[in-house]
Amino acid sequence: VAMIAADVPTGLYADRRGPHAALRLGLRLTIVVLLAFCALTLLRAHALAQGQRGAWLPGTIGLLVLEAAIGVSLALLSGADTVLFLGVLRRSGIPGLQTTGTEGLGSSIRYLGTMTSVAFGALLYDAAAHWLPNPAWRLAAQSGLYLLTLVGQLVALRALAAVPDAAAPAPPGSRRRAPTTSPTS
Repeated sequence: VAMIAADVPTGLYADRRGPHAALRLGLRLTIVVLLAFCALTLLRAHALAQGQRGAWLPGTIGLLVLEAAIGVSLALLSGADTVLFLGVLRRSGIPGLQTTGTEGLGSSIRYLGTMTSVAFGALLYDAAAHWLPNPAWRLAAQSGLYLLTLVGQLVALRALAAVPDAAAPAPPGSRRRAPTTSPTS
């Protein structure tokens, strides 16, 4: 719900600031949310170690807030990654990648990456459940998955810095001038 509600404002942000800025902000927000998820999980592990069982109100409210925040970060990332990918393809000059159907290639890469990481994360989550029967220790180990994902986000943020930014969009109501060349050049 938060992603759907944030789609229009984040789309406007991406239109005004460009896909680079939207991806950078989305990755940074995701990193903050992952740290908060990890902290929340470790607090819950501590509560379990102290013998607290059942509903945990701070965790429930925190979970809802963090899920809404991750929805906003996903709205920032959605679309901006495709625009940036298509810009990189245009600049690459590789024959066959200049067609409009290459957007599907970027989506395929994203979805394959998502499926692989979810499968890998599920295996690690289940392995922790199998190897650590103590609920508090298991939850603490499973919170490491947030940190593993955070490392991936940091790598993506660093890689984004190496990708040249597309031409920044013109402000509304202004015209772009074509670069002029002198008659001697």
